[in-house]
Amino acid sequence: MKSAIRKTAILALTTIALSSVYSVCAVSVLVDRGLPTANLNDPAGANRANIAFSAGGYTPNDYTVLGDTFVNTSASVWSINDIRLWSVSPLATATLLSGLAGSGVYGSTAGTISATTYAVNDANGHNNFQAAGVMPPLYYDLWQLDFTVNITLAPGQTYDFFLDGTGNTATDFSGNALVVPYLHGSNAALSGSPQQGSDGMILLADVVNGSLDPASITSENSAQFWDKPFDFNVQVFGSVPDAGSTLALLSSALGGLALLRRRFQA
Repeated sequence: MKSAIRKTAILALTTIALSSVYSVCAVSVLVDRGLPTANLNDPAGANRANIAFSAGGYTPNDYTVLGDTFVNTSASVWSINDIRLWSVSPLATATLLSGLAGSGVYGSTAGTISATTYAVNDANGHNNFQAAGVMPPLYYDLWQLDFTVNITLAPGQTYDFFLDGTGNTATDFSGNALVVPYLHGSNAALSGSPQQGSDGMILLADVVNGSLDPASITSENSAQFWDKPFDFNVQVFGSVPDAGSTLALLSSALGGLALLRRRFQA
């Protein structure tokens, strides 16, 4: 009987300790620069917040991709496990090209594509993306792109990300196929949603023979491409491991087990 009670108590203490450690390391939104929730599409007029952008001049062995950055502005290390972007159709495949800014090392991650919509409608009752300035109005489907990653980002470090992929059958002003998907962005002041880390700057880089060329990365003022500055929308999910808190919780649980052992041995 005493042995059964002891086992039950040990199990309870272990469960509490593990649950507490999990709560310390629970997944949360580390960067929230999601889709806009206000001033959508042309009905918003000059206050339109949403834009979709892709680079022209595509050739299979040398083309340009667009991206942006996010920064760990906290005092803790981030353990990142998912990066979310958005695109508008057409879209066949999505690839995240990303790496620590200045490292010269950029990996490639295939994304999961799922249909989505804006959380609200525009003034005409639409909750998908309207091509800007096109008459009659042309609407595109909206896609959520989720990339599973394994990234550790220290306080103050900047991370670069770019959207690559296939399926965009639209053409540039010269009539050349864009191919690379449209990456969704928005103006921070007009978005109506948290736009953490927005600075009006975006990144451009070249993909040469299938790999991103770090030497080609440039940071550009996005206002030169639209009538207002914008940033590409991104959400970053992960945890903030707190070594001190985790160790304290485990030490407390082990201490309780030791006291329990002495009690049953007495």
